[in-house]
Amino acid sequence: MVRQIRGSTQIMDDSVPPKKISDQGHGGGLDADMLDGKHASELLAGPLEQTWKVWATLVLPVPGTLSVKADASLSLPAPSDLTLYRVQIYVKTPPTGQPIIVDVKLDGASIFAGNPGNRPMIQPGQNWGLSGAPDFESVAVNQVFTKDIVQVGSVIPGADLTTQIRCQQEVF
Repeated sequence: MVRQIRGSTQIMDDSVPPKKISDQGHGGGLDADMLDGKHASELLAGPLEQTWKVWATLVLPVPGTLSVKADASLSLPAPSDLTLYRVQIYVKTPPTGQPIIVDVKLDGASIFAGNPGNRPMIQPGQNWGLSGAPDFESVAVNQVFTKDIVQVGSVIPGADLTTQIRCQQEVF
């Protein structure tokens, strides 16, 4: 059978019955629970094979005028397994005379022990500084971060220090 609709010609095959479409739209070829010919339940079956990493920032503040001090902030347990990236420090009042140097510790051991030159440092007259790479990257859940203020400015020590530990966290 040949049928014309608005100027176009369609050839109909009467030997193939039309598909039945249910009230919910099943059978119409537009099943929302199908992707690439697979049902959604097949795609989600079994263990998840993909993980994503999201950035996390752990913060250790020290308010007020700075002084050289061990365990200068509260302890902060890692909320999950993490991958360390670097440490950034910021002060509202910059140091003068000499830089501020901070050491971040994990369970009492410096994360920069192998290369103390990588510890974060704020130069005189500046408000922020970055660390180099830490000695290791992996942190297990509940390992405890602390920080020491190793050096402060010799004329103006600096004030209101914030330490940000940048890391990545896997999510499934």
